[in-house]
Amino acid sequence: MTPICMNCSYTARINCSYSGGSLSLPSASSATGRRHASRSRGLRRSARLIFLLLLCLWTEPVVGKVYAQEATSNPLGQPTEHYYGAWGVGVRVHWELERDSVKEGEVLLVTLVVERVRNPQEVQRPDLRKLEAFARQFEWIEPQPPAEVDAAKGQVRYPYRLRPRHRTVTEIPPLLFHYYNPSAPEGRQYPLTTAPAVTLRVLPPPSSEGSSALPLQAEGFWFQLVEGDGKVTLWSGARPPWSLWLASLVLGPLGVWSWYRLWRWWFPDAQRLAQLRRSRLARNVVRP
Repeated sequence: MTPICMNCSYTARINCSYSGGSLSLPSASSATGRRHASRSRGLRRSARLIFLLLLCLWTEPVVGKVYAQEATSNPLGQPTEHYYGAWGVGVRVHWELERDSVKEGEVLLVTLVVERVRNPQEVQRPDLRKLEAFARQFEWIEPQPPAEVDAAKGQVRYPYRLRPRHRTVTEIPPLLFHYYNPSAPEGRQYPLTTAPAVTLRVLPPPSSEGSSALPLQAEGFWFQLVEGDGKVTLWSGARPPWSLWLASLVLGPLGVWSWYRLWRWWFPDAQRLAQLRRSRLARNVVRP
């Protein structure tokens, strides 16, 4: 038998590397222990291999499905943003507004018009809530009107109900729109077109207070309720004397006569000139 070290349990062929170790002949129990240790190490290796094999078998179909889905949904060259499934040649997009001004707090109808598409039924509706320029300036008002598709003209219209968030909104932002052009060379089959921005004016909201009425100013007795037999006295205070009425009756005509005499003194020839003009006009009319 080969002697082994009792301290380090390694087979000692010449000398034990363990300092101070003593060599002895292996017993039957030590040989059995080595066999069990070797067997346990083999089992652990086998378990690790089986685990790795099962892991590979489980993850391979999942990864394959993900790659296949990505390859199907995102073909070569297709944009990942601002592509809504439209295809055609010379596709155009633009905004249409029901009016160019809106009061703060009111809802505005904005329509996105997509023209020259060959698949108007398959074009996806752009979600303006996911675009930062629109989400920052407008509120999305439900319900949204349905799309209007005209297959004969190759046109689709997407109306939106939006509300400006504040008075600093000055325009409908531009919208980027990729489409697929099958006749374009490879690498240029997804050109970009843009719906230009449209000017918008947000007016101040109508005043909730309305027009303020001026207060009525009058003497206090006009605001008092009259109680009694129903007679209402319109004059309050002392009555004017009879001499005041007499003076008004006499001085009124006297003032008019005085003004007439003064006018005749300022313009002494006014009456004669008027008669002369009338006679001259009469002669011109009667003259044959």
